[in-house]
Amino acid sequence: MRPMDRTYSGANLVEDVPLYDLLYRLTEVNNDKHYRDEADKSIDWFKKNGQSKVTGLYAWGSHMYWDVHLHQPVYDSTGKPDGGYGTKKF
Repeated sequence: MRPMDRTYSGANLVEDVPLYDLLYRLTEVNNDKHYRDEADKSIDWFKKNGQSKVTGLYAWGSHMYWDVHLHQPVYDSTGKPDGGYGTKKF
């Protein structure tokens, strides 16, 4: 893993996909909808809150993550909400 891909102060929904897969599978195996419901709540929260107001990108993948201390999406390479690119006009 490249050093700039590490998100020590954040969360990355893409990296949690195996957890969500497990929760949905547990619902199937145990017939307990609690697992599915909690996964859905987490994903729904992210869809409502995890999008950068500056760039419109979601805080996932290798470009951004959700900073759990700042409570906002930030770029992994700069730690800034706009990655230093939000002021450019095209």
